[in-house]
Amino acid sequence: MEREQPGANPIQPYAEQTSFLTPDDVEMLSMMRRFMAEASRLYEVRTGRDLREPVIISQPSDVYELLRLEMAELEQEQLRTVNVDVRHQVLSMPLVYQGTVSGTTIRVAEVFRPAIISNASGLVVAHNHPSGDPTPSSNDVALTRQLRAAGKLLDIELLDHIIIGRGRFVSLRERGAGFDL
Repeated sequence: MEREQPGANPIQPYAEQTSFLTPDDVEMLSMMRRFMAEASRLYEVRTGRDLREPVIISQPSDVYELLRLEMAELEQEQLRTVNVDVRHQVLSMPLVYQGTVSGTTIRVAEVFRPAIISNASGLVVAHNHPSGDPTPSSNDVALTRQLRAAGKLLDIELLDHIIIGRGRFVSLRERGAGFDL
């Protein structure tokens, strides 16, 4: 068995680095990186929030500010959850349902699936009203009751149900609607 000389490197470095990317691919990746950096900067300026800091939910308006740019002007109903840990730090904000102009059919188990996957201790349900009027319907209140009951069984607290309209929102928790269990 041969002995290696002290200081000798058994793995020789490549004389030339090889890339599977073409020069056009490298340029495209560079442009995408610049675009993402600029989009992040503009988002931070517009929202006043540093994207590197964790997002903490402490009141209903926090959820509204987090989702309003994406949801207030939609022409179809969407239901999203904001899944949080024990400190109410946002873990995920998945789109759970996309409906029609006038509503959507919701299965309660599907609402909790992302929260279970992200090991959330609580969640806020948010949906928009394409009409722009965030006034809760009787179906919204009934859904909130169902979600609260399911959350109790799963040990995932329903913190709020936010309805987003154009330029305003309604917190069902603040109104006491559906939180009377």
